[in-house]
Amino acid sequence: MDGTSHRRVACHTGRQPTIADPQINGQPVFKWVAECLYRRSGSSKYFALVKRHGKQYRKSLRTVDRQLAERRLSVFCLKIGRNGNSSRDPGSTFLELSRDWFAVAVTRLKPSSARGVEGSLRQLNKHFGLLAVRNITTAHCHDWEKMRTL
Repeated sequence: MDGTSHRRVACHTGRQPTIADPQINGQPVFKWVAECLYRRSGSSKYFALVKRHGKQYRKSLRTVDRQLAERRLSVFCLKIGRNGNSSRDPGSTFLELSRDWFAVAVTRLKPSSARGVEGSLRQLNKHFGLLAVRNITTAHCHDWEKMRTL
């Protein structure tokens, strides 16, 4: 062995994996290289292993070059960080969130329904668009309701 430690992502069996033992209980063994960067034993490819919000994400970085692997790891971490509401920028505006939501929702709407929703969002964005969602209060909603009934 080369003196570096191995960290497994699989279940704990009580023994340290080695290069000659690339799998334990059918699970791959990974050699720790740097924070969130691993190399699979018996292979020279790099893998990303990132934990966010109690969930583990693992992805092959499809390279044997460490510098390229680190660049791909940083892109992967940014992508993982964007998933989920808790990692979203707390200053996100209503306009940004409505655009993100509509991009997903339009895939499951009929074209005529999508046009209706898009029109509704356009009207809501006139009033709420530039406000940070965390700052929208019931008073803003009442103002919008009053403006709408005029």
